[in-house]
Amino acid sequence: KVRKTVQPGAAAPPANKTVLGRGYRFVAPFTSLPHEPPLPVVPAAHEATSGATAGSKILIVDDEPFNVDYLEQELADRGYETVSAVNGQEALEKVATEAPDLILLDVMMPVLDGFTVCRILKDHEETRLIPIIIMTALDAVADRVQGIKAGADDFLTKPVHEEELFARIETALKLKRTVDRKIDELRTLKDHFAKFVRLVTTPESPAS
Repeated sequence: KVRKTVQPGAAAPPANKTVLGRGYRFVAPFTSLPHEPPLPVVPAAHEATSGATAGSKILIVDDEPFNVDYLEQELADRGYETVSAVNGQEALEKVATEAPDLILLDVMMPVLDGFTVCRILKDHEETRLIPIIIMTALDAVADRVQGIKAGADDFLTKPVHEEELFARIETALKLKRTVDRKIDELRTLKDHFAKFVRLVTTPESPAS
């Protein structure tokens, strides 16, 4: 390792001496330069989540604690809120009580498998618009087809590439925000139209 930087002095030329059985010994005057402090180390940071999706609530459904812990930490670092479930039945209960914006869903779990959970959620009007990303070790074409038929919005095979996963999460959340906004606008328009219809169809009271 380099301990300090040295520079030869100009006072005298280098000299060398020999000692029997000891090889060569070189002697040279030098000037010691002041030690420069090292540059500060900047810790690596995750890419910031866009304002359109920051604060979204994501439900993690997986029966492997390590997977859940990892995803909770990574999602929290990117500004997301997380809840978790360890099986399919608990996932349905969490959807009812927590109203997540997106679901990361494993397939091979106890009680209810991921395909069944996905199918149940997509069959109900209240939950069918929640984006569901299936993440599983299953990689056969038949498994992908089964996930698509169950209504999954995306299908990723484990091990999942980290940046690809978070890019897909952000894209799905942006689409959901757009759909939710359009639905709210349609509901507002429907309410205004209903009030207008009641106004023009209500008969006037007879004059007394």
